Amino acid sequence: MIEEVLPEKGQGIITLKGRITTTKTRVVAHNQHVVRIDHEEHTDIGNDVSLQLMDYIADIHKNNKLDAVILQDYEKGMLHHANIPAFIEFLNECGIRIIVDPKDKNFWMYRHVHLFKPNRKEAEKAIGKKIPMTEDALADAALLLESRLHNEVTVITLSEYGIYIKDAENKVWRHSEVMEVIDVCGAGDAVIGIVAAAYCAGLPMPQIALLGNIAGDCLW
Repeated sequence: MIEEVLPEKGQGIITLKGRITTTKTRVVAHNQHVVRIDHEEHTDIGNDVSLQLMDYIADIHKNNKLDAVILQDYEKGMLHHANIPAFIEFLNECGIRIIVDPKDKNFWMYRHVHLFKPNRKEAEKAIGKKIPMTEDALADAALLLESRLHNEVTVITLSEYGIYIKDAENKVWRHSEVMEVIDVCGAGDAVIGIVAAAYCAGLPMPQIALLGNIAGDCLW
């Protein structure tokens, strides 16, 4: 059904024969997340699949002029050391903004992208130190990331502390609403999607931070 509906909206799915679809089973008892059972594959996709994806993006861009592509790294083999530089070069040549939600293994490979969005834990692991929840510490962490990655905008999600956004001219820290957490599912995906749309629409940083926070809070 999904494969039938998506092409009508200019979207689609590339399937790989013999590769399982990631599934996550959560066990919740008395509003408490007990355990999660994952079924997934981590092997890197081949160069032929990477080229197929680039062709697919190029075809969509030719007809619809994409504003951005989100590289969402789950460390499941879709994005890896051999194809990340190729994807970035390809998207920059196409004039498509590159939005990245990284993971630990490939963290420092996403150089020369437009917007880079780690969470606090990922950023701390990458820079090798804790990030205290102060304006100065967040600004220093973002500046350190930018000095190595040469990205235009840095967004650091801070869980219950909200979201921090920095570009060449602005620094915005938007605190989150305090609420009871049962099972956080898809909050990071929601934030990167909304932040990417707001960024491409040219909204000012305070509004991007507000919308990103709302998106994340809705999934708590």
